[in-house]
Amino acid sequence: MTYKQWYNQKEEDIRVHPERHMHTFPELERCCFNDGSLDLKHMDLHSAFVDLGTNGGIRCDVIEGPCSCGAWHTFSLERKEELQKINKKKIVNRFELMDIE
Repeated sequence: MTYKQWYNQKEEDIRVHPERHMHTFPELERCCFNDGSLDLKHMDLHSAFVDLGTNGGIRCDVIEGPCSCGAWHTFSLERKEELQKINKKKIVNRFELMDIE
């Protein structure tokens, strides 16, 4: 699989299933690891498509650990469940909009 194919496949999965991509920092690293290195462009996709909130106007990319917003987030099962509902609702809303058009 070429890099472009890998990247497009990952991007599609993040866009269609953002609830699967609410990671801790180690999980984010594993998800973005490609061909022996960490793919930073792929890491940016997570903060672009997965709604984990913002801090100081910067979108968050992890639910636990060092975050792109500059904070260190601690894990909370309640917060993860809340974020999963938000991201699933976005999927439902997107499909509802598609039906209207």
